Amino acid sequence: MPVLREPSTHTIVVLGRPITAEAFGVVARGMAALGVNIDFIRGVSDYPVTGLELRVSVPPGAAYGQLQAALAQVAVAESIDTLSRTTAWRDGPSASSCSTSTPP
Repeated sequence: MPVLREPSTHTIVVLGRPITAEAFGVVARGMAALGVNIDFIRGVSDYPVTGLELRVSVPPGAAYGQLQAALAQVAVAESIDTLSRTTAWRDGPSASSCSTSTPP
């Protein structure tokens, strides 16, 4: 695992069947538009469902709600599922959000 100067502030898990390069590109561009940096990518599953864990850094002052909304839009548009969770221990209790491409 690479050495990071500052710990990542959030973890995002992306699930798809499969996750296409196009879908991942949409996720990455959506996060970049909010100033979110992808620090680390780790594959967590391969078959039958592809899973990627993204450790990301959300800039100070950025609205977590904007990130959640962007991930929800991508989930529906690209037929993937996303789960985001804060990982910054210094910020107190963790918060999480799940966006799915399929109705409950």
